[in-house]
Amino acid sequence: MQPSRGWLTATVNAVRPLAPRWGPVVVLVAGLVAAGVLLVESARRLWFFGDDWDFLLNRGTVPGADRGLFFPHNEHWSTIPILLFRAVFAVAGLRQYLPYALPVIAAHLGVTVLMYLLLVRFGTSRWVAVAVSLFLAFLGAGAENTLWDFQIGMVGSIFFGLLALWLYDQHEQVGWRLSLVWVAMVLALMCSGVALVMLVAVCVYAAARRGLVRAAAVASVPLAVYGLWYLGWGRLAAHLPVSSPWDYLLVPQYVWTGLTYAWERNSGIPGSGAVILVVLIGAALMVRSAPAKLRHLAWAGLAGALAQLLLSGVTRISLGVEQATAPRYVYIVSVLMAPALALVLQAVADRLTVPSWVPVCLVVALAALVVVNGVRLTHDFLTTRRAMVVSMPDLVLSAAAIVRQGGHVLTPALEPIYNPNISAPLLASPQIQGALPHGSPSGQGLLSAAAHIQVGVNAAVMAVPKAATVSLVSGFVGGSTGGSGCHAYEATIAAPVIELPATPTGSQIRITGATTSVTTVLRRGSLTSAPVSWRVRPGSLVFVGTSAPNASLQIALDHGGIVTLCTR
Repeated sequence: MQPSRGWLTATVNAVRPLAPRWGPVVVLVAGLVAAGVLLVESARRLWFFGDDWDFLLNRGTVPGADRGLFFPHNEHWSTIPILLFRAVFAVAGLRQYLPYALPVIAAHLGVTVLMYLLLVRFGTSRWVAVAVSLFLAFLGAGAENTLWDFQIGMVGSIFFGLLALWLYDQHEQVGWRLSLVWVAMVLALMCSGVALVMLVAVCVYAAARRGLVRAAAVASVPLAVYGLWYLGWGRLAAHLPVSSPWDYLLVPQYVWTGLTYAWERNSGIPGSGAVILVVLIGAALMVRSAPAKLRHLAWAGLAGALAQLLLSGVTRISLGVEQATAPRYVYIVSVLMAPALALVLQAVADRLTVPSWVPVCLVVALAALVVVNGVRLTHDFLTTRRAMVVSMPDLVLSAAAIVRQGGHVLTPALEPIYNPNISAPLLASPQIQGALPHGSPSGQGLLSAAAHIQVGVNAAVMAVPKAATVSLVSGFVGGSTGGSGCHAYEATIAAPVIELPATPTGSQIRITGATTSVTTVLRRGSLTSAPVSWRVRPGSLVFVGTSAPNASLQIALDHGGIVTLCTR
């Protein structure tokens, strides 16, 4: 037994010195694996959404609908995300969402690893770096950037921006080694406009370390490349209109809302955002005991977070101050202010006069609470987003089937709210038809798709027969003949309803009234579509009809008063 005990003692003595060095790494790797599994399993339950469809349908997958690699998406230079979507589409088509989500998950985990490396190099203890990194890995408050495949643009810019910081700290002098920083920043710019924010952070760090001349050298090449892109393509980007110049006075409130909401959401404690923000900013500006590099990194992150919200505030203020609470901005603010959080935790740990294992246990407990809150918020985002997309595979498959079978399309756009880029002509292309999921559309899916593309609300007459009859379902009284098949009725309720009966070829009716919107619902047998709302100009002639065979169309108006209906 004695030799065995001796071997065990020798092993323990050999491993003990390694524990302080490798223990945090083991915990970090385990956390990254757990976060990756959580995100992959969550992404399996999602599908394409919103801006995805610009990259899927308008960036080279369909001949004749290619806007190219350099034309901006909104205001963003998105060449790298477009190339990624093209590559995945060539392999996976539209059959699964997960292959598209894997790059953004990988980039997010890469951001976490880079933050750990930066914090350790810049002077935090490994356990503090692990706690902050796990907070980022399970950043449920920013789950839009970790589960939505389209956000590879923003997350990619953050990844390459942090990489530029890491490279700059290794190679600070001007010369060929600075070119590595330039390459990283140009790659960031090719992902999204968030790279401009990351460039601010890198330049603030460079200025704090080596002065303004060095910061100008860091910014020179990336800004020159971005300027060339902007002159060639970026200036063509569409911008959100501002209703009044006075709206810009709300930008400070927009910035404050974005900063405080991010930390209130991360903590899970109502009203805590302002307190946490003041602590983080105060620590970055006043704590002098921390290593200079860590303080400079915290300054750079604060400057980047402020620049992000100022930039988005100026370009998005027309959407309202509450738009600053979007999860994508919570993610950016949280990552950029993570060094300030690490500085606070390190300052607290350094002042604890207790055995060394006590702060380690406190950091582990804090990390556990952060992970639990992050998992909860990730689940909340997953539940909300899944409710939006759960019917979309069947809807797209059904719309493609209607087009393939020669159905009469009245409105090209399939779903103008969440997926405005999906249109019947694009779904008719052989490339998209061959990339769709396998299987047959459901009856409900076919009716729902018809409710979008086989219903029309137009100012001009449509190529479907005039309605022979119309049913007044609710809200109308009286009636007088106006000639040419027109009858005037008084709508006595705020939402009067009429119905066009089912016919083999569909039908249409002309409506004149004070209504500002029309809501349509298709019915076929026992199936009913979800309502679709259409904006109209009050007092103008509007033609409402359907080409869906053997389906009745209910039409709800949003205004009472005199309504004229014409069937011929």
